[in-house]
Amino acid sequence: MIVGLHAASRTSGGGHAFRECLSAALLRSPTIERLVLFTADPSWAPDSRQAAGARLTIESTPAPSGMGGLVDDVMSMPARARRHNVDVLLCPGNRLVRVPGSRSIMWPLTVAPFDPVLRRWGGDGGSRRSGVRTFVRVRAQARLVVSSCRQAHGVIFSSHTARGLIEAAADLHGTPTTVVPPAATLTPREVADEPRRPPPRGWPWGEAPFLLFVSHLYPYKMVAELVEGFAAFLSTTGAPHHLAVAGRAVDAAYLERIRQGVTAGGVGGRVHLLGAVDPAQLGELYRRCACFVFPSLCENAGSYALLDAFAHGRPVLSSSLSSMPEVCGDAALYFDPRDPDAIAERMLQVARDDALADDLARRSRERAAELPSWDDVASGVVSFAQRWC
Repeated sequence: MIVGLHAASRTSGGGHAFRECLSAALLRSPTIERLVLFTADPSWAPDSRQAAGARLTIESTPAPSGMGGLVDDVMSMPARARRHNVDVLLCPGNRLVRVPGSRSIMWPLTVAPFDPVLRRWGGDGGSRRSGVRTFVRVRAQARLVVSSCRQAHGVIFSSHTARGLIEAAADLHGTPTTVVPPAATLTPREVADEPRRPPPRGWPWGEAPFLLFVSHLYPYKMVAELVEGFAAFLSTTGAPHHLAVAGRAVDAAYLERIRQGVTAGGVGGRVHLLGAVDPAQLGELYRRCACFVFPSLCENAGSYALLDAFAHGRPVLSSSLSSMPEVCGDAALYFDPRDPDAIAERMLQVARDDALADDLARRSRERAAELPSWDDVASGVVSFAQRWC
């Protein structure tokens, strides 16, 4: 089987991690004769290229800049796929490409436009103009995903939550669908039993305990509420904890709102907005954090950040909404992310109860053992393609 992976469209950090891990796993599958990556970045996945040799082809596509790049990509993709004799084209993201003579599988990587909690949520995190732009973008995204799923020969979802929401919106009667959950994207370093070493240079909190949040700073990630809850936690306990926020700011107005919350809460020396961090530093943050806190309103399949926290065996405090309960099971303490006091209460519980923190860490390790590997993900994709496409 020759499989194409259409990775030309813009995507989030999680989307990039998904594509990189999936492509590497597909190349390890003995069923796949060749993998063709259609991407606007010809240098993408160099490690996979070295490992796979002739089994990997990277086909450059137009950069997705504006409607011109999008139209060029759509118009040229059928000829590009036929040139490589692609049997199945995987389209993770928001847009499907149909190729005559091949089968196209849609894999939506967002559920936000279909989530009822997000639609009812009143916070846009910025100005009224920003909120209107967000509303228009989300509506357009929903139409694109629905149209793509209806045109697909098959649809793969990353969670049962996403499957239920999108199937209801797209009315996919007769279209084969399946759920293939993702795996963690970071491999923990084998240093869990080593004596604690000094923290890496540049950490402003030194050896103090810290809570960790990881994700791009979109308004629906509820980082402003997380900061407010953290400030309430500190005012109640006088604990020595810090809060590390690792993720790129994608909305200037929302970043300013977060900073205002830090100032208003009097936690300027305790909240650290780290921006984007490299995988090595991110792994060290996971390994050393007192617990991982994830207050998002809406996620396609939990979050890679959650999966990585489980992989590192960290206590997890999670939003009770969207797909988080499906992904976390009983391995997390839940809270309503719209309620900063609820966030503070969960922080308080873990900070005051070492036995609870240890139990949550144990549950994380057990949950990590239950989750699929990327080879399992690739196997699920291949099985679905062979059966239905």
